[in-house]
Parts: sequence; structure tokens; C-alpha cells
Amino acid sequence: MKKLLTSMPFFLGCVFVISSCDKNKPELKKTLAETAVTESAQKAAPACTPVYYQLVVDPGSGNSFIFKTSGSPSAGPVISSSFFGSCGDNAIRVGGCNPVKFVTGIATDPSGTVIWGTTGPASNVPNSLLKIPIADVSLGVAIPLVSTCGILLDLSDIEYNSINGRYYALNRGSAAANNRIVQIQPSAAVNVICLASTVPVNRRLRGLTFGCNGQGYVMQMVGGATGKIWSFNLVTGATGAPNCNYGIVAPGALAGTYPEMGLHFDCSCIGKFITGNYDPVTGVTRLTDGMPACIGAASYAFLAGAIKPTVDYAKP
Repeated sequence: MKKLLTSMPFFLGCVFVISSCDKNKPELKKTLAETAVTESAQKAAPACTPVYYQLVVDPGSGNSFIFKTSGSPSAGPVISSSFFGSCGDNAIRVGGCNPVKFVTGIATDPSGTVIWGTTGPASNVPNSLLKIPIADVSLGVAIPLVSTCGILLDLSDIEYNSINGRYYALNRGSAAANNRIVQIQPSAAVNVICLASTVPVNRRLRGLTFGCNGQGYVMQMVGGATGKIWSFNLVTGATGAPNCNYGIVAPGALAGTYPEMGLHFDCSCIGKFITGNYDPVTGVTRLTDGMPACIGAASYAFLAGAIKPTVDYAKP
């Protein structure tokens, strides 16, 4: 992650109440085609507001913050609230109020009490798995990341798959051996499990999430501003069909640049992908929700400047 020279203020949101809604959990055995139909059908569910955790990084300081956010371009106003920790703000901290810089991913533990985070080599707590109490984000603990195959670590976009009970993340690298999707086992001493397949280096993956039945999806940055959705195999880590363009996710990004991304799939309300960006060149943010045509009924909506620089999302 590249550090920008400009700073951007952070905000406190409002506390709010949202209505709940039912969600369907299709069988894991469904084919990819059935997955497309299921996720498209989520649009027919009763209207409610999507809710998600949001990892924000200050381009000036590199300090990393967690917000709980509701809303999307097609589902009502966007409102964010802070997790206040014992150090006085919602910054992720370890070891006596020391802020963690350049956190690269977050995922919610199924217990609902912990958020797991990842850092890469650019962080002041490099190549670590962070255990962050939701009740107090100031009391994070850093755990060294160790892989099963000796890859050069640069982890991001950790996400929990509620269907098979496993964590997955992206490991980025300039060599194919290091560029792959991995599994994370938080309780293991060797906690990064290398899946067999690598990802072509020119397939710049910048986001990872799961559909309602556990199907894995990743976002590729194409050229600079446009995102492309791929599916991936949960066992091998291979990316493949369906793959098609999603839309502009990082406005202003120059060709050949690869902004950081948050990629989320909302199963509770709108049945769509939600994206946010951290652009290392322009600082322009765009919140989107939508569906590429190869997965469901095509849709796309956006709000400019509605979010702070976003590196990752997590399901609440």
C-alpha cells in the first residue's frame, strides 16, 4: 500500500436503528449457475438497509480505523458510527495505544466479539494477524503471520466464509508463486495456508468476498478505474468463470495504477456487491453497489465522496 502525502479528516457518524430482514442461505452444493440465480433473486427480498464494518485508512498518517456503516447508493443514506476504544477513538491500536498503520483487511469472527485484521510489509506492525476486540478496538493484539509454503507475505482482504467456516485472504506478489489466494487459521502457529493455484500477476486482485451460498469472488482492477469480478475455487484458489466487468470503482485512477479496494456482498438486504476505494493517486472515493451481468441481473449505482478512503469491508 502506498502512503499518500495528503491527509484527510475522519468523522463521527450517528447512532442509528435499522430494521431486520430475513436472509436466505442456499445450499453449498448449488452449481455456479444456481448461485447466479440465487444472488439475483435477493433483489426481490423486502427492502432494508445493508450494514457492514468498514476499514478506513488515513492517507496522511496511515492510521487505520473501523466504522460500522449502513446504507448504499441504492438502499438509503450512508451513515457511519465509530467504535470508541479505551484510547479515545476508533483507531486500531496495539500495545498501549500505539496506532496500527496500513491495516490491509478485516473479517468478523463468528463469535461476534472479535474482528481479525491483516497487515502487510508497509505497516509498523508488519505481516501480522490482528485480534481486535469489537468492544474495545484499542486493545488489539498482533500475531506473526507464518505460511505453510514459505511465500513472501503481503496479505490483504481477509474474509470469513460462514458456509464452510474458513477464512480466506489475498496474498499479493510480483512473482506468480507469491500471488495467490490463501486460507487463514487464526488459532494455528502456522496460520497462512497456501492453496495450490497461483493467480496471474497481471490479474491485479484488490478485493475478496463471498456470495450468499459461500461462493468466492474477487475484484480485479482493470487499467486503473474499472473493476472486474471473478469467481474463485474454495479448495484450489484458482480464479475463473464467471468473470465480467463490474463498473468504475476508483474514479480518477490512472491507467497502470491499482487502488486499494473494499469488496462486500450484502446477503441481508439488497443482494448486491458493495465497493469502496482507497486511491493512492487522487484520493477520490466512490461507494458503489451493483451486480455484473455474468452473475445476476445487471445493476450499478454510485455515490461520490460519501465514504472515507476504504481498504476493506467485513460482514457484521
